[in-house]
Amino acid sequence: MSDRTRLGDKVTIVMARQPASVKPRSNGDMSSPLESLVLAGVVFVCLLLCATPSVAQGIVVVVNGQLITQNDVTNRLRLLALTNGGKAAPRETALDELIDERLKLQEARKLRITIDESQVDRAFASIAERTKLSVDQLRQALKSRGVNPSTLRDRLRGDIAWQLVVQQRGQRAINIRDQDIVDALKKRGQDPENIRSVEYTMAQIVVFSKGESPARRKEADAIRASVKSCDNLAEQLRRAREAAVRSTIRRSSADLPPPIRLVLEKTPINGSTEVQTSPLGYEFYMLCDKQEIPGRDAAQAQIRSELVELELEQASRRLLRDARQAAVIDNREK
Repeated sequence: MSDRTRLGDKVTIVMARQPASVKPRSNGDMSSPLESLVLAGVVFVCLLLCATPSVAQGIVVVVNGQLITQNDVTNRLRLLALTNGGKAAPRETALDELIDERLKLQEARKLRITIDESQVDRAFASIAERTKLSVDQLRQALKSRGVNPSTLRDRLRGDIAWQLVVQQRGQRAINIRDQDIVDALKKRGQDPENIRSVEYTMAQIVVFSKGESPARRKEADAIRASVKSCDNLAEQLRRAREAAVRSTIRRSSADLPPPIRLVLEKTPINGSTEVQTSPLGYEFYMLCDKQEIPGRDAAQAQIRSELVELELEQASRRLLRDARQAAVIDNREK
């Protein structure tokens, strides 16, 4: 049998109970209860300062019992600098992000939301694709900047979990009324009774390439400059090496994301968009036609989608604020 006396949050001192057959020693002996307690205190201090420096000195913040270490902060600061074009972020920014990350995952667990590693894998691969790298190249790029790839994966895991939390908790309170849509349209100077949208007709031109190739990118730019109209595109591309008109696409402006819609609004008929990387190589679009069409339903659907997105953003901020207020956050640096 033994008695355990817990001192602080980290160290448990175990003191053996004297067997009943052992006689107590004299007052001159150095094993009195008071002296034993003093000895235990010495051992405790030694354990804190000597034996376990990584535990005693490495903990920065404890969020509802979950630790954030100095290593976590260092890695997050490096990741933030990498995503900010090399500009260093304040330490407080990294701490806040890590605290929020712990809270997001804790709230997800309350709702029994689990994130599969395959979901994190897909998000990681998506970032690699957007930065025109393979997954392995992205890992190596992070390591070369002193960032553990698990730091980015942790951030992605928290974001995925939080999106599901907001959908479950925040979407219940969303109620977009028809009047809200009408008011939003009026603010944009649109008459709710006479809404029109634009239908774009585009030709997708692909310059095939196996992986990243500066030479093929240069050829794609040259092909784009040589194509002057949508007429006889196949004939215009006949002399181009491994290039083809892949498809003709029709899209309503109401169905397009705002960034793409803005690009097409500025593109003249028989003009082309910038060359972009694609899974097949490099591609660009020729704008062959654009026509105004009645689009009340489409415009209203677009406005509704934007209003829902705005409500979810507000719900996200509210839920995270509430989680912080309810949390026990022990900042060891203060």
